[in-house]
Amino acid sequence: MSKFIPNSFQIPNAFVDEVMFALSGNAVKAYLLVARKTTGWQKESDFISIEQFKQFTGINRDKTIYEILKELEEVGLIRTVKTAGRTTEFYLVKDLPNVENKPVAKSATSGEKRHQLQKTPPVAKSATTPVAENATATSGEKRHPTKTNNKTNINTPPIVPPAEQVVLDYLNMALANLAEEQGERKPTGYKLTEKTKQAIGARLAEFDLGVCKRVVDYLVSKWGRDPKMVEYLRPSTIFRPTNFGEYVVGSERWDNKGRPEMRDGAWVMADGTMLKPKGSAPNPASKSTDWAKGRQIQIRNPQVAEKLRKMGMLK
Repeated sequence: MSKFIPNSFQIPNAFVDEVMFALSGNAVKAYLLVARKTTGWQKESDFISIEQFKQFTGINRDKTIYEILKELEEVGLIRTVKTAGRTTEFYLVKDLPNVENKPVAKSATSGEKRHQLQKTPPVAKSATTPVAENATATSGEKRHPTKTNNKTNINTPPIVPPAEQVVLDYLNMALANLAEEQGERKPTGYKLTEKTKQAIGARLAEFDLGVCKRVVDYLVSKWGRDPKMVEYLRPSTIFRPTNFGEYVVGSERWDNKGRPEMRDGAWVMADGTMLKPKGSAPNPASKSTDWAKGRQIQIRNPQVAEKLRKMGMLK
């Protein structure tokens, strides 16, 4: 059964008809990814990392990614919002640029061909026959007036969603991708209730956005294919304060090892190498603090630290 209709996102005809000729092949790939991450989820914007661009486009060099993103921004197809300490936020420009110029290939520093736009001067048929700009008319040929884009680009400030919504959208996207990978129906997605907003907000007060997203990736990879654990992939469990610190540590170790996949209860690298377990994330069904025994854990609240020492949980 074809999945083209339900699992699809829109690309304007004008992008193919009027703009695509002016882009490099890699820029088209990046544009499609931005469209998938935004309009594909009925969102105005999304936070997309360089690693995600490399993963989905097949481009291995960071420098090339930066070049093609600059290319898309210069043409006027995307808009970016950069905040210190956060992943760049990408907006898809809905009013496509009016590209009516002839492309001329130019070598980019990455060794790939890019296109610059060169205006074609009008050639008049006669002194009394006007010719539209960017069009060429000769004797015996039918002249077509150049299309005019009457849309006015208004530089309105982008609507930036709260950080809690960004994290929740990231979780919903990860769960949707997991369902698609396993041939299941796309889940409805969690809503940003007041309780969920408070839970995520509390973690964002302790850790930055990138760390929270990394924890989501880690737990989806660890529990997503385990029938007993997949039910715990929900905001109330992931962002629970009693276990989140352990998830942060585990996700950092997992990320440093190249983000292996969990298969049949063991981490497996991309080359098939199986990693020996050195501990696991705490069971989210348990509120026990046994995991803290013998560990060097930094606790900001001295009263909590002293209480745990008396209980034998900390050295």
